[in-house]
Amino acid sequence: GVVTARFVNLGTMVMGAPQATQIANVVDLSRLKVKVNVAEKDVFKLHTGDAVDVLTDVFPGMVFAGSVFTVSSKGDDAHTYGVEVLVKDPAQKLKAGMFARATFRPKSTGSSVQIPRRAIVGSIQDPKVYIVKNGTALLRPVVVTREAGMMVALSEGVMEGDSVVVDGQNNLNDNVAVVVRQQ
Repeated sequence: GVVTARFVNLGTMVMGAPQATQIANVVDLSRLKVKVNVAEKDVFKLHTGDAVDVLTDVFPGMVFAGSVFTVSSKGDDAHTYGVEVLVKDPAQKLKAGMFARATFRPKSTGSSVQIPRRAIVGSIQDPKVYIVKNGTALLRPVVVTREAGMMVALSEGVMEGDSVVVDGQNNLNDNVAVVVRQQ
């Protein structure tokens, strides 16, 4: 490590217990962590070992690889959870205390189908979609694994090739005959 602060001088008397004297502050630059707060709707997608891309303004365009080290079990008053990311920086370009941005890349849970976000009926916490089979609208529960802009990735509920209703869902009910009009 590197000594970043020295609190005593040569010849100063130091004490141990009960009130220990702090001698120095040492920083280990070979094992840096990025600490971020993640919203409760996203924290459940993260697991120890998931890949993370770390970026800084000091080194624009340079991506530092990292991995989720810990995910807090308790949220704060803003309903965010502390997540620590271990950063790999073999050249030791980064310094302790720098600002960084983290992009999480949770492990994929298998194959997924992407559909427009507007196809979801109800909330993202209890998502359902209407699919059309043989002229009948069927309401199916789905599992959303990822949101990316106007699209969502599903791991269950919709198969590749299924016809998903993206407009007019508020006029549908389960097991109702429909006529499909494509634009």
